[in-house]
Amino acid sequence: MRKFVHTVATIAFAASCVATASAQLPACPESAVIEGWEAGDLHLATAGSSRPAAPTGFELCGASAGFGDDDDSYRFLTRRQGGNFAFEAEIATVSPGGSAGIVARRSQRGPASAHVRITVRLDAGGVTVDSGFRRTDGVPASLPGASVSGLALPLRLRIERRGNTFTTAYADATGQFVPHLTAELPALEGSLLAVGMMQASGADDATAAASFSDAGFVASAVPRADTSGCAEAVTAPESGGAAATLRGAHLDHVRAIHVAGRPAEIVDAAAERLVFTVPEGPGGIAHAPVVIDEEHGSTTLPLRVVWAGRPFVRGDLDGSGRLSRGDLRRLDRYLQGRGPALSCPEAADVDGNGRIDADDLTRLAGVLAGTAAAPPAPYPAAGFAPDGGLACGLPRAPRIRLVRSGSGAALPADAELREGDVVEIRGSGFPRDPERATVLFGDVLTRVLEGSTPARSVRRS
Repeated sequence: MRKFVHTVATIAFAASCVATASAQLPACPESAVIEGWEAGDLHLATAGSSRPAAPTGFELCGASAGFGDDDDSYRFLTRRQGGNFAFEAEIATVSPGGSAGIVARRSQRGPASAHVRITVRLDAGGVTVDSGFRRTDGVPASLPGASVSGLALPLRLRIERRGNTFTTAYADATGQFVPHLTAELPALEGSLLAVGMMQASGADDATAAASFSDAGFVASAVPRADTSGCAEAVTAPESGGAAATLRGAHLDHVRAIHVAGRPAEIVDAAAERLVFTVPEGPGGIAHAPVVIDEEHGSTTLPLRVVWAGRPFVRGDLDGSGRLSRGDLRRLDRYLQGRGPALSCPEAADVDGNGRIDADDLTRLAGVLAGTAAAPPAPYPAAGFAPDGGLACGLPRAPRIRLVRSGSGAALPADAELREGDVVEIRGSGFPRDPERATVLFGDVLTRVLEGSTPARSVRRS
């Protein structure tokens, strides 16, 4: 059985109100309160009825014409629903000449309210499916597309909303849904809609009924990022494998997770918690959104994955996995401008202050001699910077402050910069000059530093 937020299972009920022949139907039985649902009549001269039917179904009965070009009249049983949703119901029986179906409507009070619907009708040719909509309040209704005839009861119907797009569908003999109508209805944007079941006899002077089973909203995954205390990012090595956790509702309905278009393995999935492993990072991409796929479509999460390059040991410049005199000589040559470029600049930041300078050389020498404190993590085991900084293989975001070139006066964050102003960016994280760089500001300016990646745009603030 399908899973619903509000699940209603199969139905069996007495045929006091439902006819399977063409005989005149008696008056509708007394209506009963159905908890959680709003029951009523839209533009009916005579009140209809709604009642639960044993064991867990619904029966709607009334005298009404149904959907018209200019106004509508029917018996309804609906819930208020906002946002994206999918509502399904199985039409178990319907009186000859009558119709039954499901509807998503702005208001059950106005007979010409904007809506979308899918209905079935029973006539001499059997069961026929129709879909239609009224784009805005008060305009004629549209019944686009061809009716589908030759079907049989019971028949399952569906209305799905994704943003302003509404899709109706009916289930074929295999149980798979066949799309019938897709309509863009901007007038319903942000509206709390009345969504549920409807029944009409086809005429105001004839009473008819219909029965429904398995009616309800199909549960959608409602995730929220929750990684180590509601963080908004997961740090993972380039090789992948880091575990990330989502928390929310109906997460057991998630079918797949993709990060930067790459599938992630779902390790554990429960209704309120889902754990997945981050896939291998694509080259050159430092971060990517997480997208979940479930029955009603795809959702992009606020959670982001940051591929943090390679793990490293602070002070291990040659990548041997330990600190040695060779690391000391390599750092010394680098600071003097005589050595090759560092394959992992983060490892050379021995004191972890974000700069590579003579203090790192002194600290490394002291660690090797046993006279200085051990470097901060990651040390002695390989790992990632605990402050969330990127590891080897990806650029480090500069820590900057702006000063007026020449005077050296610090500029506040809200300083007004004019085209042609020369301003210095001072800080750390630059690949060449670790202390300063000069940039010419225009209306929208790009910092151009030889060898720096990625280029950054700086705007007037």
